[in-house]
Amino acid sequence: MATSDERGPRDTAGGRRADMLVLAAALVLYVPFVFLGYGSDNDSYGVLDSGRELLQHHRYVPSRPPGYLVYEVSIGILSRVGGSVLCNAASVVMALIALACFLRICEHFGVRHRHLLAVTLMVQPVFWLNATCTMDYVWALAMLLGGFLLLLRRWYLLGAILLSLAVGTRLSSFIAAGIFLIYPLRAYPKDRLRVVAAGAVAIVIGALCYLPSFRQAGYTTAFLHAGVSQGEMWSTKMKLGRFVYKNIYLWGLPATLVGAGLCTMIVFRREAILRKQWRGLVVVCLALLVGYEALFVKYPIEPAYLLQAVPAVLMLLGMGLSDRPRLLMLFAIAVASYAVVNINLARPNQRDKASSARIGLWVERGYIIQDVPRRKAVMGCATLECFTAKRLTD
Repeated sequence: MATSDERGPRDTAGGRRADMLVLAAALVLYVPFVFLGYGSDNDSYGVLDSGRELLQHHRYVPSRPPGYLVYEVSIGILSRVGGSVLCNAASVVMALIALACFLRICEHFGVRHRHLLAVTLMVQPVFWLNATCTMDYVWALAMLLGGFLLLLRRWYLLGAILLSLAVGTRLSSFIAAGIFLIYPLRAYPKDRLRVVAAGAVAIVIGALCYLPSFRQAGYTTAFLHAGVSQGEMWSTKMKLGRFVYKNIYLWGLPATLVGAGLCTMIVFRREAILRKQWRGLVVVCLALLVGYEALFVKYPIEPAYLLQAVPAVLMLLGMGLSDRPRLLMLFAIAVASYAVVNINLARPNQRDKASSARIGLWVERGYIIQDVPRRKAVMGCATLECFTAKRLTD
């Protein structure tokens, strides 16, 4: 791992303008979806119920285990002030922050074609969808990337606080937060005491975020048990099938096939990715992939659970194919196509609660296109009860 503060070449004015164009394009792409209600995920409405209960009755009831305190409180306030539009707009802002931090991290390490990589992240359908609705995935990702960027700039305390808030937003963020805090221990050995102190602060703040859940669970660790009842019905075969299927449909079938080919190419030309300036970042990205895939083996529920590893995949591709921008462009096109068209390999026996599936080949509406009518069907709902009632008639 790198042991010095190595950076890529200083960015040019043209590069900064390109950064702003990427963010402007994201704003244009996302804003129309802000007006489609809170979203099509039942968890969004559980969060609204939790925030409302806390603000009106001063009683904390987690939206689901293990609790998402930072997000639940934030959405409770935003929803009361500006309803679904303000909540969704906040998600857009978080998405823009995530994209901006991604660009800055790539600049720091001298990763080439960062604008193309950022555009790929921008149109990645799971990121895109969660950037425009009331869900916590993009919020946590923005805090994680922002925290890592602050650590790279040696603002350790602020970086650690932001990482701890990411953990308070989604507990699974502890994987990325831990990896990001380990990096400066190796990269900046003279700062180790400061990093350790910042890490201790992050642990304390992160733990405090789950104190209400701990109390609500009768001062036991019961709140740490994921509330996924359908998971008890999964056989080992079904669980493995879900793991593979959900990994594929994080990206869509075309992008998965293209990405697999590009990864194979990188393995055979690994000297390109092992340049001294990138070794530390390569270790960080691989650790993120291993960490989140390992967690997903246990909970193969939604593709969005892997969203925190998506920037790592893009950075690895950017480093390994720094001299092959056309291949990166091909991957970006394949990723974007999933928003419009989905080539599906399996259909569940029941939506969102599959215990079996039919294998085949179907051409369907893409990830974003198919979500629009789902969101419209539950527009006007602000409670889980309303969402469930309208969803049953959908």
